[in-house]
Amino acid sequence: MTINSDKKELRLAMLAQLKHNQNKTEKEDSIIHTFINEDVFRNANSIGITMSMDHELDTRWLIEYAVGLGKKVYVPYCDYKTKQMHFVRFTSKEDIVKDSFGIDIMNHQQEVGTQPELLIVPGVIFNEYGYRIGYGGGYYDKFLSQYTGQTVSLIFELQLGEVLIESHDIPVSMLITEKRIIINEDNQ
Repeated sequence: MTINSDKKELRLAMLAQLKHNQNKTEKEDSIIHTFINEDVFRNANSIGITMSMDHELDTRWLIEYAVGLGKKVYVPYCDYKTKQMHFVRFTSKEDIVKDSFGIDIMNHQQEVGTQPELLIVPGVIFNEYGYRIGYGGGYYDKFLSQYTGQTVSLIFELQLGEVLIESHDIPVSMLITEKRIIINEDNQ
């Protein structure tokens, strides 16, 4: 077994659990309420955030809320040929389209390459030190290697578990679950 195949097994097991996440809406409400009351959110003028998939914490309300507060919101756009990810300005839900993998993206390239002040980092499994197993493409790992702002992940408590750490992995500074906030001072 290689570390990649071990990560793949852990990822698949967690994705199966997330599809049967009990009381998902209540947990999401708790996580988002905690997050929007944290200084890391209140003080950020610009935020990078994914448009969520069904098994993830639903980010649609949070995106609209941040835009309503006058914050600049940026969502990822992946160039699958060059294996690079950059962020584009979120304009409205009417501008959302699906890419070739069925992932929601903006139908434009406004303000490409922007580095938001706060980045909400997705992932499948996290440990309490902020290390994560993502979806396997390496897009966030590459972006985080050059990112200088603050990072936070909004996750369900059940996503905390075993993570295989590699030398290129960069931990997230703050994890918010429906039960707690975990701050990793070393990652600030």
